[in-house]
Amino acid sequence: MMMVDASAVINLDKGNVLELALQHGMIDANIEGLVYDECKMPECLDAHINNGHLTKLPEQQVDADTFVTLLEKYGLGSGETECIALAIQNNCAIACDDRRARTAATAEVGGDNVTGSLGILKKLVSAGHLSRKQAHDAYVLMRAKGAFLPDVAEDFFEPNA
Repeated sequence: MMMVDASAVINLDKGNVLELALQHGMIDANIEGLVYDECKMPECLDAHINNGHLTKLPEQQVDADTFVTLLEKYGLGSGETECIALAIQNNCAIACDDRRARTAATAEVGGDNVTGSLGILKKLVSAGHLSRKQAHDAYVLMRAKGAFLPDVAEDFFEPNA
């Protein structure tokens, strides 16, 4: 199980690989209400929810005390905070591309449980669903469409690199 933040969903969609990642189970993804709203792509998300590749969690599932504590501790947006709170509550991983949110998530659920769109692209390459070049092309497309991602070369996507 993995909680996905809007930044990762939006970036994977910008790179035209969201559907591929969901279809091949690279992310056992769960999305919550605030993140769903932040994505501003209900038709796309609803299609993935309806075909069973994405699970939308019921509203108000997040523990209010945990949410407020995290919000005050890290000063993140509501969507990132909700995503981290639910990852803590469900003892699961999180996919997020926001640097501050990744730092907070690492502190709360551990670095092995935090990934982002680049990590998901690497999983797609390792599983044979994308070539290294295709993953890098998706990354370039994400950046061209406004994603704030670090500079990486094609060899970044080498399996086990």
